[in-house]
Order: sequence, then C-alpha cells, then structure tokens
Amino acid sequence: KPAPRVRRAALRYKANGDDFPLPLVDVVIGGFPTSMIVDTGASHHVIADWVAKEISLPVSTSGDRAVDHAGRVRTVARAENAKLSISGWGALDLPFVLVLSMPGALKPLGIGGVLAPHLLAEPGRATLLDLRGGVMIEEPEDEALKHETESGGAKAFPSARVCGGATEGVLLVVQAAAFGEPAWLKLDTGATSSSLYEKSAAGKRALAKVSGGRKDYGAAGSFTSRSVPEAKLNVGEFEASVDLAIEAGEPSPGCPTDGFLGMDVLRSCVIVLRGDKTSARCVPLRD
Repeated sequence: KPAPRVRRAALRYKANGDDFPLPLVDVVIGGFPTSMIVDTGASHHVIADWVAKEISLPVSTSGDRAVDHAGRVRTVARAENAKLSISGWGALDLPFVLVLSMPGALKPLGIGGVLAPHLLAEPGRATLLDLRGGVMIEEPEDEALKHETESGGAKAFPSARVCGGATEGVLLVVQAAAFGEPAWLKLDTGATSSSLYEKSAAGKRALAKVSGGRKDYGAAGSFTSRSVPEAKLNVGEFEASVDLAIEAGEPSPGCPTDGFLGMDVLRSCVIVLRGDKTSARCVPLRD
C-alpha cells in the first residue's frame, strides 16, 4: 500500500532579511513570485490588488465581505480561477480568491497576499501548522494528530468552533479565559498580539487594568489599542503572560467572538487545523 500523500511548505519569519512577526510562505501567483502571510484569521485566500494588476488578473465584485483585525467589515473583489502555487507544496485548486487593498508597507517586503491555512486540507486530512518549528503540512488526520502529540507541550484548545456568514467565509474560534471570565477568541496567526473587545465580559474586567495605548499590527494593517501588561491568558492547559490589547471594535454578527488569539501566544504552538476539532499543543515562549 503506497504511503499517503503529504504536502509540505516551509514557514519563515523573515522579510527582506529582517525579522517579521507573522508566518510567511513563498508562492507564485499567475507566474509572479511573492510571499503570503499564513493567517488563520483570514476567511478566504486573499491577494493584494497590486499583484492582481501586475499579472493583469480580471476581477469582479460579487458581494463578498471580509472582516479586518479591527472588526471592520470590508467589501472586496474576487478573481476567478487564479493560479496559485505554494513553494514545496504545489498548486492549489481554487475556484476564486479575494482581491483587496493591503497595507502599503507590505509591498516593499514582497508580501502580496494572505493564505488561509484552514481552507487547504482535503476531506479526511488536516493541515498541521507547526509555528514553533516553521513548517506547514497537509496529511491524513491521524498522522497530523500523532505529530501534534509528539511535539510536546500543554493541550491548548479545549473547544473550537467554525463560524462565518454566507458571504464572510470560514473562521475558527477557540475557547480561552482571561481575568476569570470565559472568552471565545478568533484563532488569528495574522495578528501580532492577542486582544479582547472592551464590550466582552473579560474586556470589561480588563478595562480597570489598562495601562496606556499602543499600536498593534495584523495582516490588514495597523490599529491603535489599549493594553494590559503581563495579563494571564489561559487557553486550555496552557497559560501565557502577554500584553493583552483591549479594542473598541465589535465582532462580525456572523462570527461573534470576544477577541483574538494572536502570535504572542501562538508562536510556540503546533496546531492541527480540522474545523471544530482543531487542536494544539503549546510551550512557553523563550526570550
């Protein structure tokens, strides 16, 4: 019996030779080489409008919407039958990708889009996102779970769910706790920092502990938020101490959440993406 097919791509945290806080993969879009942010918080695969123009890709508006990292709903265009291939992984069979304007600071870094890894696996298979080791693998679910267990660390996601509206795509939400309150957080490798919405139960408790403001970054750009330094964030058996952002935005009605679980927690995790059975193991980050 032949071994099951495995797809694999390297993740990197460098852009133009400098450290970059979000995971990147090298891709070719319509013959044009660029890189994409691997973003579990993305509802669809997205390419930047400047890439679409570079390769003369026809786009149309079909009522698709996307929610950015500040909770704003954005109307976007789409491109049918875009040819996209991931280095080491191979070509993707995509009926369409979304096209939108991405932050101008990403273009000089050679970043031309956002890849939604939770949309990659075929039925019966899972995408293993090893953010700790720097690799993304699509393989049979049992193999992915075996690799997750072997990676070691605390079990991080006690419960997960899939949400999103008909025109908003697919998002993953995981159970956590902060300031003694339960919280459902969007799983978001496209956000540098974890955050709570100020109107959530945990966010209301956090407001009493806020210390100043700061600028945070996500795949959709920068936004200003307040923060609680060294806040304890519990995700299953894993506890992280982070500067937790408190945001004024509100979640999309199609995916009600209390905030985001970002790379300040997820950088040390090995995640098996498989819908509402998504699981992970995490270890403390090393300084």
